[in-house]
Amino acid sequence: MEQIKYKNVEEMLSQQQATDRGSYFICECPSCKKKEAFVYKNNPRFIICNRENNCGEKHFIKYGKESDLRKTRLETSKQKFPSLTNEQIQSLDWSERFFNYMRKHHISPTFEHGYRGISNDVLSEYIVDTQKEDLTKFMFQKMQPLFKKSYQNSDFMINRNIVMPIYDDDENLERVVLRSSTDKGAEPKEIQLVANPSKDARDFFIDMNDKSSRLVITESLFDALSFKEVDNKASFIALTGIQKTNKIKEYIKDNLSDFKYKKIVIAFDDDNAGKNGTEEFKKFLKEQDVEYTVFNYESKKNPNIKDPNEFLQESKNDFREVYKESLMKMVKKKEKSNELEM
Repeated sequence: MEQIKYKNVEEMLSQQQATDRGSYFICECPSCKKKEAFVYKNNPRFIICNRENNCGEKHFIKYGKESDLRKTRLETSKQKFPSLTNEQIQSLDWSERFFNYMRKHHISPTFEHGYRGISNDVLSEYIVDTQKEDLTKFMFQKMQPLFKKSYQNSDFMINRNIVMPIYDDDENLERVVLRSSTDKGAEPKEIQLVANPSKDARDFFIDMNDKSSRLVITESLFDALSFKEVDNKASFIALTGIQKTNKIKEYIKDNLSDFKYKKIVIAFDDDNAGKNGTEEFKKFLKEQDVEYTVFNYESKKNPNIKDPNEFLQESKNDFREVYKESLMKMVKKKEKSNELEM
């Protein structure tokens, strides 16, 4: 990745002939010189060429002063979320930088050798392990303006070291989902907190890979990452509970063209609620004329296993084969060799 230096964001936008496109800028690619690169406003450290087959270069931008870059981020956020106070804007900015740093640079002893059958390489893309109560307390202290509650003083909250951030399509933080890897009996298992009180926060995880037609829909992020463990090209949508399908349906309807070429695997839990949810979602996808199949649990050896992550932990090989078999049901013979390459 090439590094480019500018005095400030304004100089970069001027030299790259940037055009405002709302949440991002279209600009000239420093490598191929075509005006088909983009820079996200909330993360102006990268220029990414959109000409994947002809260039596709990614450039890291180093600015003269970090304070100037942060000022630009804060001003952009204030324009985007005018109902937030300055204190909330600063807290939101800190949270996004904190989670980004933790995912990229923090070595988690919980994830280092894999966790729940999922490798660290997969986990670290999506989940933060605050590890120690002191760090969790500090996180809640910095995010307090967003929550309006002092969770840093709650023993019930500070033992929840597994943090799963939910972002919108522009990588703005919307919600956090919290679990504990140290207290196995913590109830409820998951707690959700809205991290951007200015909007109707998204309550599902999504990772869309335009280069793959495979997409899995699950009840939880750990279930979705179980499929990423055996197929790193797969896209996914992960609910935060089987009852929370409305926003996902709205999202699919609003972005239907993105799903028309996807081959969707419905992989809800193998229990009554999951089966009912599967039937409901099958009906919805039929109405949208989107291709789908259903993940088959029949090969699992333990009848007590009820979700994809438990199946992965029982046998990674069996889990992978059942996933492939599910895909084979809707892939035409002439497409099999290409579509099932993982």
